[in-house]
Amino acid sequence: MIPPELHILHIEDSDLDAELVRFTLENGGIPCEIRWVDNFPAFVEELETNRYDLILADFSLPDCDGYKTLAVVREKAPQTPFVLVTGAIGEELAIDSIKAGVTDYVLKSNLVRLKTAVPRAIEEARASWEKRQALADLQLSEERFDLAVKGSGAGLWDWADVNEEQMWWSPRIYELFCLDDGELPPTRSQFYALLHPDAAGCQRAAVFPASGPVGGAQGGRPGQIAGAADSDLQPSEWAGKVPGSGRPDRQGSVEAAPGLPAVHD
Repeated sequence: MIPPELHILHIEDSDLDAELVRFTLENGGIPCEIRWVDNFPAFVEELETNRYDLILADFSLPDCDGYKTLAVVREKAPQTPFVLVTGAIGEELAIDSIKAGVTDYVLKSNLVRLKTAVPRAIEEARASWEKRQALADLQLSEERFDLAVKGSGAGLWDWADVNEEQMWWSPRIYELFCLDDGELPPTRSQFYALLHPDAAGCQRAAVFPASGPVGGAQGGRPGQIAGAADSDLQPSEWAGKVPGSGRPDRQGSVEAAPGLPAVHD
């Protein structure tokens, strides 16, 4: 979505070309406030003192080229979309410019394309920002979860495919089993072998609520064993105190089984 009025920084050494760009945008129904500069030092000063929604730049200027202007934009305003508005440009140079980080380019002989290139550049920048923000939020959430798990003293395990032996154990699980991290392969067989027989039986029932065998359980809602494993007990004494449940696929078969044995020190 384009802001009600775009704030655009335009570096161009020709006042006629700068005016044509302004006219094209206004005539194309794109409300904007354009700050025009005709040299590189003034361009850098504007980037350092003001915030812009879009950068328009000629590729060839007396004191810089498109790569130099792009470099300073990436340093001082890395999230701002950058569109070249230039004269004749070869295919190789156009490809290299896009690879270097130019959002788009418009030929001065076809300025009417600004009416589509500018909104698209703004939209791409917005989508990119939202993606980065989502990743940052996810990372923060994971960090908070990691702190919560470490603070609780709990260990985590995950069984991504219950038809396979392979599992995933957090480092804390190894600690609770009195093992060095990675000392044993995290497999189903090892997991059940280290548990009290009653706990292993309860865990199987939790992961596979139906009566089917491992790897073939069908239907039903996954069960869950609640409780806590006291850190004063050995893993072999965790009888019925290891929470975990099966996660069904679309056909109702159990496909994965995450778990978290809570530990109270």
